[in-house]
Amino acid sequence: MFPSADRSSLEETEWSLRALMKLAANPECVSGLVERLAGYMKLVLALIEPTEAPAVEHAINQLFMTIIQVGAREEHDHHTGRCT
Repeated sequence: MFPSADRSSLEETEWSLRALMKLAANPECVSGLVERLAGYMKLVLALIEPTEAPAVEHAINQLFMTIIQVGAREEHDHHTGRCT
């Protein structure tokens, strides 16, 4: 198990990833989010590297899936002439 300070950091990280998922669901936010994500992810990965953090890892996966899904939907809509 990890100390409570680490647990708190992991919980805050999971919360922030979930907030980013909400932003990623908005097509207007995706490009800005992606531009800034690399620096943030370096910090997250450094935090979870020494410990097991399945909830954070799951939140990371969900964030990236949301970005991909929104991008694919926007690309499809662009090619079919639909507006979202």
